[in-house]
This record gives sequence, C-alpha cells and structure tokens, in this order.
Amino acid sequence: MNINEHNKKIIKETLNDVVKALNQIGERFYSLPNHYFLDGEIKKTESFKKLELRFMNEFSTRFSNLIQNETSYQRLEYDFEIPKKFMWSGQENLEIRKTFIELSENQNKEVDMLSYFTTYPDFLVHAGQDKTNEENQKLIIEAKLNQNTRKGEIFKDIFHTFIYSNEYNFQCSIMLLVHFDEEKWVNLLNEYVSKGYYIGKKKT
Repeated sequence: MNINEHNKKIIKETLNDVVKALNQIGERFYSLPNHYFLDGEIKKTESFKKLELRFMNEFSTRFSNLIQNETSYQRLEYDFEIPKKFMWSGQENLEIRKTFIELSENQNKEVDMLSYFTTYPDFLVHAGQDKTNEENQKLIIEAKLNQNTRKGEIFKDIFHTFIYSNEYNFQCSIMLLVHFDEEKWVNLLNEYVSKGYYIGKKKT
C-alpha cells in the first residue's frame, strides 16, 4: 500500500466514524421551533446561538464513545472549542494574512475577523498544540446549523478550515452543514475560490 492509499484509508475510516456518531444524535439536538420563550417573551431562533453548541456537545459525546477503544485514536485526544496557534505565531503565512485583511475589509459589517481569530474551531481530534505532523492531527469539524448564516461567516469558516488542513496538516477536515441548502453552499464556496482567497496547497 503506497502513502496515498494509506492516507485515503485513514480518511475513509475517520469519515465512517463521524457518520456513525452523527447517526446516533437525536433530532432534538439539531432542530428547534421557529420561536422560543425567554423571560416570558417570544424570541426568534436566529438569535438563539446555543443550538450549534448543544449539537456539537452531543456529537463529541457520541464520537468519544465510539473511538475510546480504537487503537488509531489512542495517542490522540478530542477537544471541543479550543484555540490552535496558527495566525499570530511562528513564521507568518502571507497568503493567510492577505485573505484575513481582505475578509476583514469586505465582510467587516458581518464578521469581526480579529475577534474570530481569537476564538476556536468547533471540534478537533489531535495530539496537542505544537505537534504539527500529520499523524498527530486527525480531524477538525466546523458546524453550521443556521440556514440563514451570512456570507461573511461562511467565508470565515471556509478560510478557517483551509488553514487547519494546510498549516496544521489535519488528515480530515469537515464542514458540517445542517439545514443549509447544498446549492447555496456550493455557490458560496465557488465565490470564495473565485475571489482568490486562501486555499493552501492542493494535496495529492
């Protein structure tokens, strides 16, 4: 088995584990009525920011239960919403900086990019901050559950995922979309790429 076949096998196994965990998540963790009550008042769910957190908490529980006895995960640990040091440390990547500035300027009204880059990806399986070789970087997931998520935030998450795939050599990077139109997502991804934003190097 050559290295590419080995990598493909690892990615396929990881994706299968993710799907197994997702299939165990009850509908109540990713669906809500159009309105909810807070302090006796009806609120719209688009301002209800805890849905994504609730969903990923349940996913992390299901996923950790699945992998706890699998040897391929024994050196690794899963983390939920922790920062990775990539933007402001070591040798700065000028392509990342360029996209960061352009997204800050073009999407400024939608996303505070500086604030975003002090926050965290949704879910990681890895071996720590400073071990960037591929075998120590198993999985990253970004999840979006709001079908009305603004373009600036989608671009931010695409950018984020490409950074983790390239700068930290993550074996498997997933953008998990729930209640989000597939055609809309493909159009946004194509627009992101067409604008020349950072995508890193293509892996073979």
